[in-house]
Amino acid sequence: MEAFGGLFSMKKFRMKIPASLLVAGIITLGSVPASATPTAPSRKAVPSSKSAPSQRPGARATPPTVYFFVQRDCPISNAYSAEISRIQATYAPRGIAFRMVYPEPGLTLAQARGHAKAFGYRGAPLLDGKRRLAKKLGVIVTPEVAVTTPGGMVLYCGAIDNRYVTFGRLRARITQWYLKDALDAALHGKPAPIRQTPPIGCFIPAP
Repeated sequence: MEAFGGLFSMKKFRMKIPASLLVAGIITLGSVPASATPTAPSRKAVPSSKSAPSQRPGARATPPTVYFFVQRDCPISNAYSAEISRIQATYAPRGIAFRMVYPEPGLTLAQARGHAKAFGYRGAPLLDGKRRLAKKLGVIVTPEVAVTTPGGMVLYCGAIDNRYVTFGRLRARITQWYLKDALDAALHGKPAPIRQTPPIGCFIPAP
């Protein structure tokens, strides 16, 4: 599977809010000692749209796999649960596979299954406590989504939509549905209109 992700700058601010909440590409949050502040892994560039996979005219597109990275105690991840469930209900019948990835150190499969069930997620939970998959895909926060072909080519990575402007600030109306657009394009054998976006969420803890 090809790694990807453009390099985004990370600026650190100290605020009186939970230290686990970090905004990818925008701010890191939490009034914690510098030694306790995790360092964000850099992202690797997604291939340009010119190199994106495409199907021959009339060829049948192969459905991709969607990896949703979530954490049990991330309020932004949990706030997206209804939208994630809607996307799964819409696209699973069209052959798209979904995996819920939990990059939490020490998490058990039973705990992950319990959370997935409570929030109505489809697909078998996948534990990634050592961040191997997250690093391979360039994922650094939750919620973040990666879409790949069966051969491992990354079609899209980043935010589910543009609901968040910055941490704590939501748009009155969502205007860009990045994941849905990427899935619709993939099902028609076309590259995603936007290959990568900077997600806003909770920083994935170090293993």
